[in-house]
Amino acid sequence: MFENLLQKRREPVEVRSGDRFCRRRRDKVMELVTVTDLRPDSVGITHVHFKLAFEEAAIGRVEGGRRVLALNSFVAAYNERMA
Repeated sequence: MFENLLQKRREPVEVRSGDRFCRRRRDKVMELVTVTDLRPDSVGITHVHFKLAFEEAAIGRVEGGRRVLALNSFVAAYNERMA
């Protein structure tokens, strides 16, 4: 059973422009991201360019601007796909 959980976590996550992901933080703030582009850098490492927004019941939604993360870091941070 434990092996099945590890296999599920290691499945590759497909990320494309227009995809939306989120992550829930401990302080109950939801981070919402929209992928705008994927581009390799000069050494071939793919980077995800995305728009970030924060959402929390008491403050509503706050735009966080544009950000960039290496694909592996992005997938580790934002692993919950939104419909």
